[in-house]
Amino acid sequence: MENVPFFFDENFLSSMIESYKRNEQIILSELFVKCADRQLRDDLETKSKLKVSKRVQMSTSPKGPLIVDLASGISKIPYSIWIANHSNPVEVAWKSKSGRVYTMGDSDIDCNDIEFWFEGIDPALYLKQLYPKEGLPFKLKPLSFELVITRICHDCVIEMHFKNDLQQNHDQIIDQIDTCIDTFNQKSEKAKKFVGVVHNWKRNVKNNQVLVYEFDLGSAELIFFKQLLHFLSDLDCFSKVEIC
Repeated sequence: MENVPFFFDENFLSSMIESYKRNEQIILSELFVKCADRQLRDDLETKSKLKVSKRVQMSTSPKGPLIVDLASGISKIPYSIWIANHSNPVEVAWKSKSGRVYTMGDSDIDCNDIEFWFEGIDPALYLKQLYPKEGLPFKLKPLSFELVITRICHDCVIEMHFKNDLQQNHDQIIDQIDTCIDTFNQKSEKAKKFVGVVHNWKRNVKNNQVLVYEFDLGSAELIFFKQLLHFLSDLDCFSKVEIC
């Protein structure tokens, strides 16, 4: 089944509007679609860490009725996110900064006033659906530790188990890892092909045995893990690393 994403193609927009009117009895304005397109694309890519493509897209039409909560000013309508051939239920939500309740047919929308986002995004599930035989969407050279991938999402934790005979200074290892992350961010910002930056992270050592990093991946793409895992392997300090 070929799906046409809500992340629209200019050539498809007019037929999309006509289809909504004919099949869904929904008046859909061109400006509403254009305001929604970039925000929804960015929201999906930020939350899922996957790029919108033919295998990562939104359903052609809504999967249920529009719901408007006048108290909160939030409007929601059910859709699906298609990952490969898997359909996943989500909701498209929007509200305004000004307090105005926008409809899908409004043609006088201020794109700086209206905010769109997805509810119900499941990054770990999408990753498994897109790469069913791999934990990560890239190849890794042999690592010096056991790698366990429990889940990957926007806010993730990496637990690094020190080798039993490790005599190195934990602070020194933390400094090296922090430098690796900083270097990734700097190179990404300077590169022509921007792959995002890791926004925040914090770390602690549990029982002098496990180094724990908590990440807010921010805009960083999944390729960040490839660089980090290879770096951790080169340190040769860990027996097991778990992404959870």
